[in-house]
Amino acid sequence: MSYSGWRPVPGLVLTTIVLIGLAGRAVAVAVPLHDGLAAYWALDEGLGSVAHDWAPGDAVSDDGSLRNSPAWIDGIFGAGLAFNGQDQDVLIPSSADLDIGGAAAVTLSAWVKLNELPSEIPGSFSGIFDSATDNYILYLDKGNNELRFKVTTTTGGAARPGVPASMLNKSEWNHLMGVYGGDGHASIYFNGELAGDIAASGLLADVKPGQVAGIGSQVSSNAPYASSSHFNGGIADVAVWGRALGLAEAQYLYNEGVGNAVGAANPSIEPVAPPRPDNPSILIEAHRGYSAIAPENTLAAFKAAAGIADYVELDVRVTQDNQLVVMHDATLDRTTNGTGAVGARNYTGYIDGLDAGGWFSPDFAGEGVPTLGEAVETILAHDMRPLIERKTGDAADIVQVLDGLGVLQQSVIISFDWNFLTDVRQLDSAVKLGGLGSGSLGSGTVANAIAAGFDFLDWGDSAAITSAAVDMVHAAGLELHVWTVDNLTRMQQLIDLGVDGITTNTPESLRSIVPFAGDFNNDGVVDAADYTAWRDADSDADDYKAWVENYGRGSVGGSPESPAPPSSAPAPSSVWSLTSLAVLWVSNRRRWRLLRVSAEGPP
Repeated sequence: MSYSGWRPVPGLVLTTIVLIGLAGRAVAVAVPLHDGLAAYWALDEGLGSVAHDWAPGDAVSDDGSLRNSPAWIDGIFGAGLAFNGQDQDVLIPSSADLDIGGAAAVTLSAWVKLNELPSEIPGSFSGIFDSATDNYILYLDKGNNELRFKVTTTTGGAARPGVPASMLNKSEWNHLMGVYGGDGHASIYFNGELAGDIAASGLLADVKPGQVAGIGSQVSSNAPYASSSHFNGGIADVAVWGRALGLAEAQYLYNEGVGNAVGAANPSIEPVAPPRPDNPSILIEAHRGYSAIAPENTLAAFKAAAGIADYVELDVRVTQDNQLVVMHDATLDRTTNGTGAVGARNYTGYIDGLDAGGWFSPDFAGEGVPTLGEAVETILAHDMRPLIERKTGDAADIVQVLDGLGVLQQSVIISFDWNFLTDVRQLDSAVKLGGLGSGSLGSGTVANAIAAGFDFLDWGDSAAITSAAVDMVHAAGLELHVWTVDNLTRMQQLIDLGVDGITTNTPESLRSIVPFAGDFNNDGVVDAADYTAWRDADSDADDYKAWVENYGRGSVGGSPESPAPPSSAPAPSSVWSLTSLAVLWVSNRRRWRLLRVSAEGPP
């Protein structure tokens, strides 16, 4: 058959490609697209009841049978089948090609033009391609409101990376490709870009064997191969490979929306390696908790930062009865319904009965003043680290509380009182310490920090935070953190300078622009998981477009094990668009409250 006349034509079509085979998610050299091609259904016959398998050199013919007359259409590449979402599908018979038991990789890729979004399908699922039963599939998931790829392994491991419905539409062609490479991850690509990557236990084994497949439905594995979860839309250019494909193939098949049919050519495609940003990791530090939306230094504020912040900054003072409590101000008046100096009041019988939330909002009435122990345990329970600023209290008392809870090494301690920090270091050689300061930042300050045994400097934001200052601190083996920054443009500038952490009252604002620096999940590696984590945080189609435009094509999709060339963070010209995006992202996700900042000043 000839592909010379194939062209993109608006219509009702979805193209599906299945890739199966060797371990590993990427290869080091260019590989011809048709290498390992096991089965290929172009769905371009235009008439009849057979979907032919056109895989070149394929030893087994996996011709499919049209059931209940899906309609031949002039879809993408001038070919395709339209399915009614009720009873139509293509049954692919039992085949050694499709029985991929023993293979450690599988990939499904698709062009999609939907008649129904996930929320609109009549049942729970709608099958695009299914290898019975659920061994490697593409489908719409109503409950999760996504178009998903699922793979199941012989050990029972399963993963379901997806494209959220907010990125889908019923008016344009969208290309999809799901990949499992036997390396602990499963991924899905959307229009030539990585849209999701999930790491899960059990994803290091072979793909579960599957012999019968269906296009446009989910089929049972036993005769007469009953179908369910029917797809309402179109499908074309369906294929099966004996190896895993990656970002480079996804980009080639998508081809800026024009598309390349699998059978049209056999190019050698070089893998795309993900570049690393200048600053691969930035710590997001919630100032007194998520204090823009919850009363500062309360358990509610700490919990509000969960899933957003890496560190939670809190202030510690000692009471008259020698209890360590969380309070920024020297007095109780501003943030509680009590009065007087913290150090002149007992915790037991007075401070422990105060309302520390009603001043902020009636919604938080009854929030108490937490002890240091309560605060630290709450923060750690929500997968964040406590960043403890000592206002008053002896080093021995603070270390004793943390050590008694078994959390000293999980805690980070900061203070403007560097003599106090020196005392802490003498008590424990491993706890992470940071010296607070502001104003000029010179070599003498850095030398003093090293002599005191600090791990980082935590400096007030000012003109002193320059590229030269960052380089100087890093050259001394220290981290540089900056407080307190709520302006999105300044956040982006500091990220570009390469600071290691930023303290902010609005951690969600900072989190919203971190993906444009690359390492969204702060694991020190720029890889597929960064986009997935960002995508899962209430993104939409405009956010996705901004990601592509500002972060760059091909920046997160290769093998995490592959060496990656350096790259740069977004150019200054992109700051405005990033700022606008982040403002919209945050305003849609949270109901903002008035922020009250202590007259005593940060941090």
